[in-house]
Amino acid sequence: MELRFDFIVSQLSDYEMQIYRNSQSDLTYKEVRFLYDSEIDLQKNILYLGKTTMLSNKTDNLSDIGLILIKDCDFNPSDLQANIALFPCETNMFKLFDDILNIFRSNRKLIDSSAALLNSLIKGKGLNYIVQVGSEILGNPVILVDASSKLLASSANTNIDDAFWKDLIALGYGKDDNLVHYVHAGFVDKVLQSPLPVLIDPGIPNNLKRIVGKIQVKDKTVAYIGVLENNQKLKEEDINIAGLLCDVVASEMQKSKIYDNLTGVKDEFLLIDLLDERIENSTIAKERANSIFHSANKNLFVIVIDPPENIIHSHTLGYLRWTFESLLPSCKSVFYNDHSVLVINTKDKNQWQKIKVKLIDILKRNNLNAGLSLMFHDITNIKKYYIQAESACRIGKLLKRYGILYHYEDLYVYDLLTRLKEDTKLYDFCHPSILKL
Repeated sequence: MELRFDFIVSQLSDYEMQIYRNSQSDLTYKEVRFLYDSEIDLQKNILYLGKTTMLSNKTDNLSDIGLILIKDCDFNPSDLQANIALFPCETNMFKLFDDILNIFRSNRKLIDSSAALLNSLIKGKGLNYIVQVGSEILGNPVILVDASSKLLASSANTNIDDAFWKDLIALGYGKDDNLVHYVHAGFVDKVLQSPLPVLIDPGIPNNLKRIVGKIQVKDKTVAYIGVLENNQKLKEEDINIAGLLCDVVASEMQKSKIYDNLTGVKDEFLLIDLLDERIENSTIAKERANSIFHSANKNLFVIVIDPPENIIHSHTLGYLRWTFESLLPSCKSVFYNDHSVLVINTKDKNQWQKIKVKLIDILKRNNLNAGLSLMFHDITNIKKYYIQAESACRIGKLLKRYGILYHYEDLYVYDLLTRLKEDTKLYDFCHPSILKL
């Protein structure tokens, strides 16, 4: 980051001063130095600090520099071709110098941090390595979570007295109970609206002060970085370094195509984890999945929509998903394996019939075909029913069946026949009514 006069003086807001911009050039400054009476040749791109009495023999050599001056005599700044910040006579010159020097030191650290983080990206060792490098630079533990609060990476720190951290390390995700305070206190909105990471003091037990920043891929917030105040006090300069870390993490994450058609909604990440069967612990899977549909009655269907090739990876997919979720009650959607996947929860058969009429109408108006799974009740089993819906869509088109919505219930015999050579579990093909016997 290049240091310019306006930025430097903006960091000295605790001081009383007058600013005079007499230079037409957009100078950047390499360092700050004391101005001495005996010094005649002043170097370019240096910010000099001294008293106005020290300028008596230097007025002809003041181009391409900046001046931080303490007024100890009559002085007319307009006579000089330099940018000047003029401070009252009683200003402590040595404290002022230290404060300006810290601005340069922080900038130097930011530049060094940027080089280290970019190097971690170039090495191609993944998110964990980048997060570990970020933690070493910041001197505090760092966590990376996706929009569903699932742990993506963390630095190698232990003995951290923070409820959210402990959940992430123990369970692999953050519990909603530990996030409620952050939502209600407006911290999440503040992070989303800020261009830079935000310093947050939760003000509740077992929750450390932290810097939180968003990770954006294609203008969508897909994850969050957290820097916890554990090993040392967080500093103002850490916010900018955390911002660099967010940028580097975003560059690494955008290598994955999984984020191309995500909108950044929490439910999307949960559904993808369930479809990929990444959550091995069934208890954790059920606990996380409960947040997708909050109603007690869960009569679920999966619909797999096969979009025309010409609209894959286009904004049309996002519009179609928005249409389905807006017009169909209790509908969640995600883009998965080049298909739009809908999960619909219904109260009873009557409601489902009304939803199906709307679903078919939307498909018809957009010239789309889809496959429909059997009904199920446990969303953690979504992978099985996704396969049913995908098979119904594929077989329905293969058989050139007339219709828009292909029901797996009508086609599962064909699915069974196509899988005879495979190690197929016949139990999966039994009709639900038979399983009740």
